[in-house]
Amino acid sequence: MNLRSSHAKDPKKESPLKSQGVTKNPSLELCRFTDPEIDRIRHCFPEGTIFRPFDSSMKSDCVSDAWITFPATPFLIGFNYPFPVLTQAFFTLTDMCYIQAMPMMWRVFYTLENIIEQEGVEIGLSKLSQLYNLVSHGSHHFLFKHKPGKANPILKTTKNDSKWRNQFFFVKRNSIPNGNGLPKKWITQGRIWDPWTRTIVGFFFC
Repeated sequence: MNLRSSHAKDPKKESPLKSQGVTKNPSLELCRFTDPEIDRIRHCFPEGTIFRPFDSSMKSDCVSDAWITFPATPFLIGFNYPFPVLTQAFFTLTDMCYIQAMPMMWRVFYTLENIIEQEGVEIGLSKLSQLYNLVSHGSHHFLFKHKPGKANPILKTTKNDSKWRNQFFFVKRNSIPNGNGLPKKWITQGRIWDPWTRTIVGFFFC
């Protein structure tokens, strides 16, 4: 089964990957997640998923109509694609690209999804918005900050990841579920949701 896309195959049918120029230090965000590393996590994707060959010149904010950027973090900690309901609901509501979420966010989601599955606890976006504020951390990356005056609900999610900016890869959109419907550009302002109506009520700039 072909799980790689050759640069030599039908080049005219693939829109080129282009940097959006939204990262503060693009030279620090060049791809370093190689094909052997992708081979170790490809089981996290549905059968038939097509991965683009490693290219060290690619930046994390590169997008196209044909390809989507995935961070390595969620798959290294245990996620599979498609992502579980709460996690995907958040990204659908905010229209945030997966690559814009910092490792801390993925750890929070992974912990909450395990609580939902193992304990049978219902946790939705309303509860999430009561626990955290969504804040930017430069270059249009985002993380969760627990609400002022409240104890941090999940500990040890903010540990440092020195390589996360370089650990990303590209997947062909039409080879994964809902791939063509995923965002084709980074958001440069955060969407604020109302926890009661579950609607977007405003924005804040990064």
